Amino acid sequence: MTFSIPATPIDADAGAPLMKSEAHTPLYDLACMLSIGASVAQGFIILLGGSGLPLDDNGATSSPDMSDSDYNLGFLVLTEGNVVDACFGVDTTSSIGVLDLYSPRNRAKDQAKIVKCILAEAGNSSDAVQRKAVDSYRNAFRVCVRFHEKVAQLNFLTYCFKYHQIMYEANVNVQELFVELQEAIDSAI
Repeated sequence: MTFSIPATPIDADAGAPLMKSEAHTPLYDLACMLSIGASVAQGFIILLGGSGLPLDDNGATSSPDMSDSDYNLGFLVLTEGNVVDACFGVDTTSSIGVLDLYSPRNRAKDQAKIVKCILAEAGNSSDAVQRKAVDSYRNAFRVCVRFHEKVAQLNFLTYCFKYHQIMYEANVNVQELFVELQEAIDSAI
């Protein structure tokens, strides 16, 4: 996985790829994903069947080949666990009260439920969607870890000049990862 700037810029405000089948439901929230700490993202990578090996300069790691059962477990983690919740900034440890009925936190929780249902529906009709979903989310968390590593290397002055470029590169890379998943879901539903 390389960090490069495409010839045509991607609108940073565009957000995640949109789905035709579910009123344009995004599969993640980039700001929430990048706010996940590097150690938590590394834990999600391992949960989704990736290795705990360190990342190289391009954000890739040489993880061993995954078996069908590894993909099934990874997909179960996506659809039944809290990985997708974390991608929308849902805090699964807190309880939502009556006064929070229309809060952004509750909307994020609803959004995560919708994405889990979409993934489950598409995954039931195609094993390829299951594999693509696990790979896409796992690699997106790898981008997240690499983002935190790059930001940690910045000092006060370089932060002012380079942070937005690092954020832009992470945005582009995550968007590219989810385009193929989006297409697989659209063809499966």
